[in-house]
Amino acid sequence: VDRRIVVVGAVDEEGNSRGARAIVERFDPSCIVIGEPSGWDTVTLGYRGRLNIDYAHGGPKAHSSLPEPNSCEDAVVFFQKLKELSRRFNEGKTPFYQLGMKLISINSSDDGFREKTTMRINVRIPVGYEIETLKNYVETARGNAEIGYSSIERPVKAGRGNRLVSSFMRAIRSESGKVRFTLKTGTSDMNILQKYGGPIVTYGPGDSRLDHTPNEHLDLGEYQRAVNVLKRVLETL
Repeated sequence: VDRRIVVVGAVDEEGNSRGARAIVERFDPSCIVIGEPSGWDTVTLGYRGRLNIDYAHGGPKAHSSLPEPNSCEDAVVFFQKLKELSRRFNEGKTPFYQLGMKLISINSSDDGFREKTTMRINVRIPVGYEIETLKNYVETARGNAEIGYSSIERPVKAGRGNRLVSSFMRAIRSESGKVRFTLKTGTSDMNILQKYGGPIVTYGPGDSRLDHTPNEHLDLGEYQRAVNVLKRVLETL
């Protein structure tokens, strides 16, 4: 039986995933393999989701000797409320199931009459956590600040009980590997392409902890093993 294999070089995976978004309605795949480092003997089944919270607060400039909080202090209080929300939610949970909260940028300015503080907060959403729950909390905590949301992606956790995963398990074992599965705390094109609804995994040689660092590299022996694994997976499918 003839099978069609589509190879996509998707751009902007570290940004807004424009490549993945451009193809999400173009094909009807029976299964999807995302290429990203995880180790030649490891299959990635899940990623946390994400969204950015864009915060802006300002008002008339007041003298620094006055006790009332300025826009900078109000922004810090807002962020600390979100950190406390995540701390309470995360108690007793492993990293993949935790609510991540990271301050990406903060800027303040004034023109002598009015002051303004802006922040971008990156939130990592675990499986089972409703984004609307977070938005409702933000509404109660924001005070007079303006809030916007961007880069919203749902978390993904794929199942093991399908022929794609079975093919990888057999292929890795044929290379004398012990199959491992992992769930990652970041986000990838897998979050977007899960919309197809079919079997999906992420696979690739290398150590993702080295991504975007001066020591990023691939071991050639591991690379060849991963090539062998992918070849067997395609033959099996």
